[in-house]
Amino acid sequence: MRHGDVDGVRPMLGKIYREERKNLRVLSAVAPCYLDIDEPVESAIVYQENVGSKDYPADLALIQLGKSYMLSGQFFAGKLSSARL
Repeated sequence: MRHGDVDGVRPMLGKIYREERKNLRVLSAVAPCYLDIDEPVESAIVYQENVGSKDYPADLALIQLGKSYMLSGQFFAGKLSSARL
């Protein structure tokens, strides 16, 4: 994915996420893109579904799932630190 294509890809990945959630082959093909466009929560959900799939390498799914969890934690920690309590 080229750097300038991120904004154009985001709507397409959102549509895939909403409409193809049960199609693990499609999700497997686009799974890395969710991390590339900085969508860690969606990425974690996609990789969690891929962990048990025979269509995706289990070790890669676990590594990417860990990365997704870490980035999700950073995202929510940033939100909490900027929230007014």
